[in-house]
Amino acid sequence: MGAWLSCAWAWLSKLLAPVLLPALLGLLALCAGGWAWQTVRIDGLHLWPIKITGLRAERDQWRSAEHNWRQAAAIMRGSYDTLHGALHLQNVAVQRLKADGDARRAAGKDALAATAPRYRSREALARAIDTAPPAAAGACRTPDAVMAAKGEL
Repeated sequence: MGAWLSCAWAWLSKLLAPVLLPALLGLLALCAGGWAWQTVRIDGLHLWPIKITGLRAERDQWRSAEHNWRQAAAIMRGSYDTLHGALHLQNVAVQRLKADGDARRAAGKDALAATAPRYRSREALARAIDTAPPAAAGACRTPDAVMAAKGEL
């Protein structure tokens, strides 16, 4: 049986050698090509005049750009914080001015209300002066109504 197997193996190898050897060589070439492709894809290929950028270089570029973006975002955030702080201080100052203006307006209204009785008496004196008869021509005399209001006006 061993002789028969050895004879069958020899016959089969003669028959399949032209088919299997190229297939094995093709598979070996395919594996070598895949290994080369992965190496170029990851590390890049820099043979003059060919320059292929690999994933590592792209990753480094992206990391550098991301670092720059983070720095820019931090600067922008600081600028926004400064601006919001300034706007808050300005709003506080405006509120303070408004409160001061409201207090002054209220004080003015109170003062006007306090002077209302005197205003009525002054209006009455002013009407008395306006209705006073004029002095005679050539006489330089102040009317009595004007002299009576001398301390009030």
